[in-house]
Amino acid sequence: MKRYTIEDLLIDTQYRNSIGQIGTITNAIKREDVYIPGNTEAYAIQYYVPQFGSQWATVAVKLENN
Repeated sequence: MKRYTIEDLLIDTQYRNSIGQIGTITNAIKREDVYIPGNTEAYAIQYYVPQFGSQWATVAVKLENN
């Protein structure tokens, strides 16, 4: 079975920013400087919007306990 990181799963997926632009995530980096409670991690993502180029955002990723 192949094992994936959260970064692997974020890259090449679609992201819609707060003003409705849709882009493809090209990079994802875990943010150690941001704490989000409730078994959630913050990731800085770089996404590409064809009309506007590359942009950055921070997203929260909820982790499940197994």
